[in-house]
Amino acid sequence: MSPIFYYVAGGVALVFLGWQWKLVRDTNKTPMQKYTVEQVIGDVEIRNYAPFVKASVTENGSYQEISYRSFQRLAGYIFGKNEAETQIAMTTPVGMHFESADAQQAEMYFVMPDMPAGTELPVPKDSSVSLIRCDGFRAAALRFGGVAGSETFKEKEAELKKTLGDLKISFVDTAEWLRYNPPFQLFDRRNEVLVRIQ
Repeated sequence: MSPIFYYVAGGVALVFLGWQWKLVRDTNKTPMQKYTVEQVIGDVEIRNYAPFVKASVTENGSYQEISYRSFQRLAGYIFGKNEAETQIAMTTPVGMHFESADAQQAEMYFVMPDMPAGTELPVPKDSSVSLIRCDGFRAAALRFGGVAGSETFKEKEAELKKTLGDLKISFVDTAEWLRYNPPFQLFDRRNEVLVRIQ
C-alpha cells in the first residue's frame, strides 16, 4: 500500500484515540450520585446512598426501545425542554429499573444535581418526565466494565444476588442497572448492578 495510506490511517487513529481520551476525562469530571462505602466483600460494595431527586420516565417495550426513548425524553428535559428553558448539569449514573426480570415495562432515571440554595428544579414540559424526591437507602453494588447489553446486566444481577444469598443478606428482588459512560465511549467503561438491602 502507498505510504500516504499509512499516514492517513495513523492520523485517523490518533484523532480517534484523542477523542476517546477526552471522553474518559470528561466522564471522570461528571458529578456522581452521592454515596459512602460501608463495606467491601469480594467484588461487592455495601453502600449508603444520600437522599436525592431524580428525573424519571417509565415506558413499555423492549430493553432497546425503552433505553432509546426514555433517554431522549430525559435528555430533552436537562437540555432545556422545561418551563424555565434552562439547561441542567448532567450527572452519573443513568439508572434503569425493571419490575421483574421478564417485564416489558421499565423506569429510566437521571439523578439531578444539587441546586443552589433558594432555587428549585424546573418543571418538565414533557408530561412523561416526573421529578421524584427519594429517601436515602442502603444497597449492594457489583461493578463491571465493557460495553454491556441486557444479557450482561442480567448475568451480573444473578451473580450479585447469589453472592448476597450466600452471605445471608436480605435484599429487594428487583435490581437497578447503572451506566456511567456515554454509549460511544469504548475505554474505561463503568457499569453496575445495584440491589437494595436491609
